[in-house]
Amino acid sequence: MKKLHFTSALPIILLMSAVPAFLALWTASLPVCFLEIVHAEEGSRVFLTTIAPRNRFSLGYTHSVQLSRVTDEFEIDKDFRIILVSVVFSDHGAGLPYDLLSGESFSIQKDGDFTVSKYVRFSEIPLRVGREYDNTFRFGSHHINLSKTCGDSLLTIRTRQCSALKYFFYMVEDLV
Repeated sequence: MKKLHFTSALPIILLMSAVPAFLALWTASLPVCFLEIVHAEEGSRVFLTTIAPRNRFSLGYTHSVQLSRVTDEFEIDKDFRIILVSVVFSDHGAGLPYDLLSGESFSIQKDGDFTVSKYVRFSEIPLRVGREYDNTFRFGSHHINLSKTCGDSLLTIRTRQCSALKYFFYMVEDLV
């Protein structure tokens, strides 16, 4: 009986095991950009999701003086910054847009709402949430009533970047 020699197969076996390991490490090190909402005081996370340029989200609230609904619409730019692109409101009065700044435009929607188109960059958004103002957050199919979820609190909305592995640990941390 002929004795088998594995010396020629060993490099192939090592290569076959090294390629998946390399791919796993490479994938884990890829950058992931994400949007998160955190409690400013305690640091706990309210929302976390990956983002891409041109993703949009909105913040809605009841205006404290006019008691009418206002929606701020945001977009993620190619550098993963938050851009305020429009403010939608149904009433005029104190604290609501009444004059256009350079680069802004005004339109009246079919339903009678007013829209002021803007372009304002934010590195992060500090957001004071109050139970009586029905603060809401929408991103794609996600809808969170921040007033009910967080009560009276200060939140921070921001974009961040990390490795895919670290993002995975953020997700696991939120499950615990």
